[in-house]
Amino acid sequence: MSKSRLYSYFLVSLQFFSILMMFLSSWHLVKHFPTISFLIVGLGIGLTAIGDMKKFNIIPEIHCEASLVKHGIYRYVRHPMYFSLLVAFFGFFLFGGVVTKFFYITMFIAVFLKAKKEERLWCEKESEYERYKKETKMLVPYIF
Repeated sequence: MSKSRLYSYFLVSLQFFSILMMFLSSWHLVKHFPTISFLIVGLGIGLTAIGDMKKFNIIPEIHCEASLVKHGIYRYVRHPMYFSLLVAFFGFFLFGGVVTKFFYITMFIAVFLKAKKEERLWCEKESEYERYKKETKMLVPYIF
């Protein structure tokens, strides 16, 4: 297995471990209405993104037959699946303790690094991607 692929699996593992730890460290928040609201909105964003894309891949690698998607939610943010995670677990960040906040930040770092890797791969694959980067935000529509 290449170092690049190993790095991809590491980032995915870190992301899922952080999510698991957020749940375990703040399980009581699952019954908290504002936290549930963030989870539902994040889930909606994620389902919208899946509906707009042609190929779903959990690791930050580009399928050889993948094509650049710029319609739907992708008009506003280049990585809507990652944005959906940030939204879904933001309630845990807001209302959780220090440990939960630590794992939210860890998840954010993993998601950011996954996005950076995907962007590098897209730039190598698709010349149009540089222009797309200038037109849309990376992780948070209109902001970042």
